[in-house]
Amino acid sequence: MFFRIALALVLMPLQNEKPTQDALALLNDVSQRYADAKFYHIEAVEERTSSNELHRDWQKTLMKAVAMPGGRYRYEGRSGFGEAMYVSDGVTQWVYHANEHLYTQKPAESEGPRRHVLPPEEMPVTSAQGLFRTLAHRADHLKSAAFLPDETVSVGGKEVYCYVVRYTDEDLKTKRADQKQDWTIWINKQSKTVVKTTSHQQTYLMPAHIPISVETSVVYDRVELDQLEPAETFKFVAPSDAKAVDEFPNPFGHSPDVVASRMLWKPAPELSLKSADGKVVTLSSLRGKPVFLEFWSTWCGPCVDLIPDLKKLYEETSDTITIRMVRSVFPFSGKEFHWEF
Repeated sequence: MFFRIALALVLMPLQNEKPTQDALALLNDVSQRYADAKFYHIEAVEERTSSNELHRDWQKTLMKAVAMPGGRYRYEGRSGFGEAMYVSDGVTQWVYHANEHLYTQKPAESEGPRRHVLPPEEMPVTSAQGLFRTLAHRADHLKSAAFLPDETVSVGGKEVYCYVVRYTDEDLKTKRADQKQDWTIWINKQSKTVVKTTSHQQTYLMPAHIPISVETSVVYDRVELDQLEPAETFKFVAPSDAKAVDEFPNPFGHSPDVVASRMLWKPAPELSLKSADGKVVTLSSLRGKPVFLEFWSTWCGPCVDLIPDLKKLYEETSDTITIRMVRSVFPFSGKEFHWEF
């Protein structure tokens, strides 16, 4: 008994021992660990709740992302909107809609299929695509962070000792005046990989400016960096009830290319939006100037992944081009809705 107590006393300080660098430096090191990885296998479960006094929406998303050299990848996603899969062996790319029992087979694209209009069932797949980039760029927009007490987290039936790091909108390099946010990150002490994240956001539904709270939790059940996967992982074997098609049926009645061609070279519809400084700006007031509009939302993984590129574009062109960013949402998602123009 005495030995057990003595051993516990010895181990406790080790488990709660902080790394030599500060919290932001640790986040930078962890992010760089992901960025340096040549290939990866990540599986995660996201739960998101949006609510206010008269509304509550809960959604769970299952994601799997496997990528290897040579353009080989396997992205899987499942949510209340459907289930889909992107698979490539570097030569052929398959897109599978499980609920429709349909799939396409085409020459491979390096980062997955490109869509003008994203089908609802493919939304969780694009979130899976964004897992790696989110982890590799998490610290990019931070100026500070803080440690919380170490914790033990249960992941995949195993107890994992973790550093816990927290940051808020006050720690961001660019703070948004219209919302409050905070994030908590659990980092495996041994592998220096992220095992869990939570975020809390207080924002508004526009244009009526209705308050809404968004809580998001992501648990990373599996994180393997620079570990080879068998070739079979990147082959698609069609289920017996699945049918090959050239294109998936379009729920909007027209192909995205047809819709895009009808809009090309036509005057843009009028938009009146409030800028970050509270001024109302109309799109027509910018007529004759190059304007870039980006529609995105915080729940959309690929949208968030694009932020570093948009930031770079802004820094390179802000002196000559008027750039405006718009955060929006698909009408059927039930998620937060905010404009910045």
